[in-house]
Amino acid sequence: MKMDYFFIKVVVAICFAILMKGTQSQTSTDTLCKNVVATLDCSLDTPRNICATNGVTYPSGCDFAKVHCQRPDVHIKYEGSCLESDAVGDSFCRDLLSYSCPVVSSPVCANDNKTYDNFCRYQQAKCSNKDLQLALLGVCPTPPPVTTTTISVFELICQGILNTPCPDNQPQVCGSDGVTYDSGCDLEKANCIAASGVTLDKTGPC
Repeated sequence: MKMDYFFIKVVVAICFAILMKGTQSQTSTDTLCKNVVATLDCSLDTPRNICATNGVTYPSGCDFAKVHCQRPDVHIKYEGSCLESDAVGDSFCRDLLSYSCPVVSSPVCANDNKTYDNFCRYQQAKCSNKDLQLALLGVCPTPPPVTTTTISVFELICQGILNTPCPDNQPQVCGSDGVTYDSGCDLEKANCIAASGVTLDKTGPC
């Protein structure tokens, strides 16, 4: 009876996944993912390779359904193992798309005005959409701004550096601009602010 119940749940999950576009509201999809798909133990499902549109072969319908819940843009391409011709993007993306991102809430907002749960989820989406760029750290604003300016990884790092107080009693360093900084942290802050950038010249005063 336990296996029959599991089979029914998997069938429900796969039927949900095959109804790929526009047939359900986002609310009903989220409910299915949370109440049905997330509770499945995929080790109980019958092995059945499924090739998805991201070029990854999933070992069962259950495994595919879980991925589809995390990434609704990934759909079933055909039943069976993916061929080399099905590969998507470079080897980094192929590995990343088959990786299960950690369940960590550290949202980032991209220029598609979509909030991704964390940087890993954003990078997976970027593998499918090369035009995707980071817009800001945190949840996307609502309503979206008229124009969304993308920022680089360097600017993201600088946001963190500039908002973090530098520790006291650190060794002084000399910057490429000839200025002595109280610490490497202070030099990094200057590097973020200076238009031409500041690099480490040597440890100790200039």
